[in-house]
Amino acid sequence: MKIVLSGYYGFDNAGDEALLAAITSSIKKLEPRAEFVVFSGSPRRTFLLHKIKAVYYMNPLLVFWHLLTSDLLISGGGSIFQDITSSRSLPYYISIVALAKLMGKPVIFYAQGVGPIDRPFSRWLMRLIANKVDLITLRDEQSAELLQEIGVIRPPLIITADPVFYLTAPEEASESLLPLLQELGEKPLLGVAVRKWLPLEGYQEKLALVLDNLARQGYQIIFIPMAYPEDVPESRRVAEHMQESAVIIDLPLSSDDHLALISRLDFMIGMRLHALIFAANTGVTFAGISYDPKIDAFLKVFGQLPLSSDPELMQQEVGVLLEDQQLQEQMRHKADHLCRQSADNARLALSLLKETPPPAEPVEENEPQVGIQEQETGKTFIGVSVVIFLAKLLGFVREIVFASIFGTSIITDIFQTIFSLPNLLFSSIGTALSAINIPNLTYYITHGSREERNRYISRLYAQVSLWGTIITLLGIIIAPTLARLLAPGIEGEAAKIAVLLTRIMLP
Repeated sequence: MKIVLSGYYGFDNAGDEALLAAITSSIKKLEPRAEFVVFSGSPRRTFLLHKIKAVYYMNPLLVFWHLLTSDLLISGGGSIFQDITSSRSLPYYISIVALAKLMGKPVIFYAQGVGPIDRPFSRWLMRLIANKVDLITLRDEQSAELLQEIGVIRPPLIITADPVFYLTAPEEASESLLPLLQELGEKPLLGVAVRKWLPLEGYQEKLALVLDNLARQGYQIIFIPMAYPEDVPESRRVAEHMQESAVIIDLPLSSDDHLALISRLDFMIGMRLHALIFAANTGVTFAGISYDPKIDAFLKVFGQLPLSSDPELMQQEVGVLLEDQQLQEQMRHKADHLCRQSADNARLALSLLKETPPPAEPVEENEPQVGIQEQETGKTFIGVSVVIFLAKLLGFVREIVFASIFGTSIITDIFQTIFSLPNLLFSSIGTALSAINIPNLTYYITHGSREERNRYISRLYAQVSLWGTIITLLGIIIAPTLARLLAPGIEGEAAKIAVLLTRIMLP
């Protein structure tokens, strides 16, 4: 059972790496036979982190091959379907989905956080392809509302939870994290996860004022880059505006390291979504600085609003969260609920997989049934014979018409020679398809439901169309070489005609 995963993996983003770990571990728990292939920005790093096979996400041959040989495509999770950070992100990820559906593969949008999608082309593309997928699970109501607004109506939209809620923090810190924890001492820890975002420029000084006040209350401020090393300079910018000392983690951390570190915090202030999710998942109270609707949507689930931009109001809001024990308990209860919901994603994904049906077993039949079957076989034999006879007759008529128009000439010889190539392909491929698919189709007709039979035929048509298109395009490109192989020795105008006929006949 081969499952392909497409997402923002291999780019040293703690949230997305945690997503990959959560998706694979939750599926593996339910289906130990599952094997994974990840489309990654850094296949080597993905393999080292997760011990999962990975291929470069921009290698078209490997992407094509692994989709073709897969049983399921999981697209996501995370926020890959948006066009605010890049105009190329959504078209790439949606093209992977389109290719998988063209091959007849089941596809699930796995706990996606969709949006913002503002560009008309992106919205059209999303509507076109998302309506073709088999199942969509979403991590928040806002994503469902956006998809419905765009016009995605066909696949079921199921609200679950971010897969990262499935993860649990390790009981012991890793060797790379242990020295850092020892240096932090006994002070209560307050984590900060920021990122560069131009529309919020100027927040650094305001946040620094709040952090200074918290440091004076006895908290040790620790900056945790969730995207390494991208978030390190931004962390330094905020720390430079502070008067009190702060610790900046300047080393790459694994998902387990992030969970282990954040689980030891007393409070988290985060711009990065998965910094907030890690905190909620480990029972740490948190506050969010919003730069994207996904932050607002997540905070809304916990009955929160984003922190104010005014330093005094921000300080008050953080103070309330630090002191309100009842609110903290409510947040922990909600996190437990989301943890249970996150496990539904794996179950729903596996529901799209069906094992290859066993071959039909022979059934004993009585005398009347044999008679009926013989009558049906006789009718089928006569029908097929008539069709074959008519096909041969039309071929004979073609030869007569062709000979009467062109006679015996070099053009006729070239035509007959070049025609042998598509004729050979048609005969060999048709014979192979018949031998392979007729038994399977017979099984579905006699034992399967209408839905199973239609799904099988759809996949068969999709794969035949895909491979036929590839062979045709390849043949058109290398037509000069094929013409020389089929008709060696021809030159000049005859050679040009041979190439032209090759390109005409192959489709």
